[in-house]
Amino acid sequence: MREQRKKIPTEKNSRERATSLKVPSKVSLINQWVSGGAEVIRKILLKGGPIIAFLFLIIYLSFATPHFLSVSNFLNITRQSSINAILAVGQTMVIIGAGIDLSVGAVLALSA
Repeated sequence: MREQRKKIPTEKNSRERATSLKVPSKVSLINQWVSGGAEVIRKILLKGGPIIAFLFLIIYLSFATPHFLSVSNFLNITRQSSINAILAVGQTMVIIGAGIDLSVGAVLALSA
């Protein structure tokens, strides 16, 4: 068996290694960074678009009307949405229990 010899770094080997490395140019690095940033923004907008729109709507309405962020407005919204929330929980239980039929939808429509 031949013993493999380690290559002693010489000036020629160092030059070959230096020329074989490809260093990206500054322009390509900037293009990658910009396209990567645009993709991150696109993913955020696709996944969280409705939440971002909802937050912008809340911010706008809080400046447009003086009583939007008041306690009485929150109580009013809670009272008005509680009926639909209770019906939605009941409908969810029916669907989870696999007991859905046409009468459940009719009862839901009549009770709303």
